[in-house]
Amino acid sequence: MSAKINDDFEQVKSFLSTYGLSSLVGNASYIAELKRAHKRYFGALTLIAEIDTQLPAKRTKRLGTTVDYFKESVSDLNSALFCLATCAHKPGRVMVRSALETTAKGILATESLALLRQKSVFSIVKEARATKYCKESLPRTYFDRLTTLYSELCKDVHTASHENMAMITALNNYATYDSAKSHALEEVLVDAARIIASLQAMYFHNQYNSMHFSNRPIVRSSLPVDVIRRLAGA
Repeated sequence: MSAKINDDFEQVKSFLSTYGLSSLVGNASYIAELKRAHKRYFGALTLIAEIDTQLPAKRTKRLGTTVDYFKESVSDLNSALFCLATCAHKPGRVMVRSALETTAKGILATESLALLRQKSVFSIVKEARATKYCKESLPRTYFDRLTTLYSELCKDVHTASHENMAMITALNNYATYDSAKSHALEEVLVDAARIIASLQAMYFHNQYNSMHFSNRPIVRSSLPVDVIRRLAGA
């Protein structure tokens, strides 16, 4: 693993200790889940920072909107990571859902700003899937994964079943580590970070291939092999 990722995670652990979660920092399962999620998030963060830095400051409205939504999606992942760290499992899933929404909006913005004004997020996701970018084979594959995960996470918002209810936890027990819920949140966060980083890297493949050499292993830690191979030949 990249030394920079390890260094950044040590700062995360230090923050959590001072935040009043020192007892959780001693829980091996909690740390392992947090570390896996942090690794994927940090790769997505480094990627969007590279994209934003490399693009010209003066941008068209569509390009600027796309970048803003892509940045917001990574910000949502950061909020989900914080929820994972503080055992706020259901809010964390809601933030992952938001990260997927903003990614879809960023893709749609490349072709139509007007369609972003629709109130139905499902309609926005559907329109984003119909864009020229998502007609390419691999981007379509990852956008379909985004859609599937988004639909699953909507159950948490609409409380479709007993499984999606968080129930009430006394504040004097907060934060309470629940291994099953924590692992479930970690899995969707990691999956979402991989999907989001893949879609953003393939969209801005020129910026991906122009990354600073020290950032390459960090970003690639968030990307699946098929995406890395495609980008190498882009």
